Amino acid sequence: MERELTWIEAIQKVLQDEKRALHYTEIAELIIQRQYRQNVGATPANTVNANLAANISNPTKSIFAKVGYGEYILKGLTDFISENEETQPKEEIKKELVETKLLIESMGIFWNRDLIQWKSDPDMYGVQSIGAKAANFNKQVGIYLLHDLREII
Repeated sequence: MERELTWIEAIQKVLQDEKRALHYTEIAELIIQRQYRQNVGATPANTVNANLAANISNPTKSIFAKVGYGEYILKGLTDFISENEETQPKEEIKKELVETKLLIESMGIFWNRDLIQWKSDPDMYGVQSIGAKAANFNKQVGIYLLHDLREII
C-alpha cells in the first residue's frame, strides 16, 4: 500500500502538475479529484489554505508564493509565466511574485496560554488548525482579536 501524501506534498504535486497559479479551493478540488489524499476531512479547502499560509509564513524557506487573494504558485514555476499573457517581462513578474510583501502574511489561532514564553521578548505560539505545528508569532505585526468562542470581545 502506497503512503498517503502529506497536505504540503499534495499541494506541491497539484501545482507542479498544473504549472500555474491556482486558488486554494481549486487546489483542494484537484487533490480530491486526483486522489492524492484519501483523508481530507470536512473542510479540505480550509486545510489547504491553512497549510499554504503556514508554509509561506517563512518566505525564505517556503516553496510557495502567494500571487493574489487566495492564489498560490510554486516558486520554481514562475518561469512558466507566458510573456504572451503578461505585459511585463517575465523576470519582473518573477521578482514581484517572490518578493511581494503581503498585508496579511499569516494567521494564528488556537492560542494556548501555556505556549507563551513570558520574558522581555516573549515567544507567542499559535497554530492555524488543530494538530498543526505551532508557529512563533512574536515578530509579527498584526491585528489581534480576542474572542470567547461566541463573539469578538
